[in-house]
Amino acid sequence: MFYFRTMNELDCIEKLKEMVTQNGSQKAVAVKIGIAQSYLSDIFLGRRPVGPKILRYFGLKREVRLIIVDFDSVESRAPEISRCGILSMRSQ
Repeated sequence: MFYFRTMNELDCIEKLKEMVTQNGSQKAVAVKIGIAQSYLSDIFLGRRPVGPKILRYFGLKREVRLIIVDFDSVESRAPEISRCGILSMRSQ
């Protein structure tokens, strides 16, 4: 049986930091994952996002969710947006 847990970018970075602590250095973790140590450092410094090799290492895939944050603004454009089915998702 599989159990799924969602992770965000910060969760991945925390896992990477734990790996650095366990393995003793960024270089050791980078070699283990198959990435450059400078890339790992850039991730920790917020310069680069977690990339495909790291996601594969953790058995993850990137999923993007789009969320309406200002429904009143969307309602003002209702005729054009309703064709997409977005307005039908609003709970009454």
